Amino acid sequence: MYIKFTFLVAVIISGYGCKKEVTSMQSNSNTFFKQYGGVEADYNSYIGQSNESGYLMLGSDGAHQSINASYINDKGHLLWDKKIAVGRNASLTHALLLDDGNFLINDRVTAFLTKINTKGEVIFDLPFVVLSNLYLYSKLIESTDKSCYLAYTDGASQGAPSNSFISEIDPNSGDELRYLEYKDASFGGKVINFEVAKTDGNSFFILGGMYKYKPSWDWSDRMKLFLAKAEGDQVRKVKIFSETDDDVQELICGHAALKEGGVVVVSAITNAIFDGLNFSDPTFSVRKIDDDLNVVWSKVIDLKVNAALPYSIKETYSGDFIITGECENKYKLTGAGFVVRMNNKGEIIEQKISDLFQGHGFMDAVYTKDNDWLITGSIQNFGKGMEQSSRFYLKTDKDFKF
Repeated sequence: MYIKFTFLVAVIISGYGCKKEVTSMQSNSNTFFKQYGGVEADYNSYIGQSNESGYLMLGSDGAHQSINASYINDKGHLLWDKKIAVGRNASLTHALLLDDGNFLINDRVTAFLTKINTKGEVIFDLPFVVLSNLYLYSKLIESTDKSCYLAYTDGASQGAPSNSFISEIDPNSGDELRYLEYKDASFGGKVINFEVAKTDGNSFFILGGMYKYKPSWDWSDRMKLFLAKAEGDQVRKVKIFSETDDDVQELICGHAALKEGGVVVVSAITNAIFDGLNFSDPTFSVRKIDDDLNVVWSKVIDLKVNAALPYSIKETYSGDFIITGECENKYKLTGAGFVVRMNNKGEIIEQKISDLFQGHGFMDAVYTKDNDWLITGSIQNFGKGMEQSSRFYLKTDKDFKF
């Protein structure tokens, strides 16, 4: 597969001209598509809306030593495209829109915090100092007290029991204001990925994956999902669950914190959690969890494909959910982007597999203010080597008419 996320368990030089750019498929004035980049193994892993009716996209290249950052307006015009050199591995890059209109960027694999404005100018670029370079990080989230929080674990670094942490970050300076530490024993297993879905600054809704049976760096172990609630550094409640058989792994791929309370969690079933789509199951699970850690509903999504790997989930203004990802079609045997739309009761409204081009994945999406969708990801450049790909963005209407 053209994107092999060996880090999935799981951030300025100057603007540069796009080496490859294609604009097409404009069926009406509200939809657009653009393919750009493509010099290396380019991909976008994030898209987010700014306060200025524009959209920031972030990703990486084959060297993983810089962030690919680009910005478009609401008409789809590419206003700038830059490499932000961070000098560290940037693999799964995400951003948080701050109250001041700037973006605070972090990576799921590498410890750094970078703040940029909507012109792509770096405000600060800071290493996030930790004890090991093998930590796995969550997306930054914002609490009701306007601080930012970053969760991370060293569960991937060794076979011994791990430690997990939540750090409070000052969004104005990037300084760490405090950190909270949690031992494996608090959750009842060896934690392998660790995220905070939401917080008010003291109470934390935690989710992740762990080895339940024995703390060992051994892929024959069974990884289970867990949810927890903590007050400060004290874990108050833990729930471990999984609907899979004991011979497979289940990995959290994304979550959406709900306005009404609780979260919706998307998880993939895979036999080898570090090899992405190549070892994924044809189905994946979606669960709605209330604030007391009870499962409100659970749904298994079957796209009728060889393998499926969800990358993101977003809540719409109406309370529906959109899940984007990548699958391997049974007939074409190449990657294809997919979208699944569900309502708040867990009912599938629609699911579609894109046939726009061969070898592509939908890595992230954002619901626009005019009730359409902007999707971003990567397209393989066939004939130029398996490791060359381009970035793209695609706007569809609310019914996903590509």
